[in-house]
Amino acid sequence: MSWDEYIRAVVRIELGDGLVQIAPAPPGRADGTFPDVPHHVLYVVTAFNPGGLVSPEPANQQAHIALIRRLEADHVTYREASGGDPGWTRTETGFAVVGVDEAYAKALGRDFGQDAIFEWTPTELSVLACDGERRSSAGWVMTAV
Repeated sequence: MSWDEYIRAVVRIELGDGLVQIAPAPPGRADGTFPDVPHHVLYVVTAFNPGGLVSPEPANQQAHIALIRRLEADHVTYREASGGDPGWTRTETGFAVVGVDEAYAKALGRDFGQDAIFEWTPTELSVLACDGERRSSAGWVMTAV
């Protein structure tokens, strides 16, 4: 997946009271109610399709299970989440992790072969490179799914 595809992508997160979609919007716009989470940040990480290459479904499922085991071993709170293109035709299942810092989230993505992860805060939806400091930030709009 290219960087441009990452910055156009949307994320869907199960927030307990329902599934929401977070889409990028012009900077400065935050349309919706951000959840009450520690540090006011959620990171969305997947183990699907490492290296940006499409993997067979069994390999993606194995990697997904390994990600669950890692989160549980690290005692990280997580919620079901997915990322995909705006038309939701290409998606990757993952998790929104709660109560971790950026370094942990990027390392987690890197450990599972990901080029980038998403960071959602009360004011921004960002794409963060797992290696290096590259970041693209936008506003966001939340809709119920």
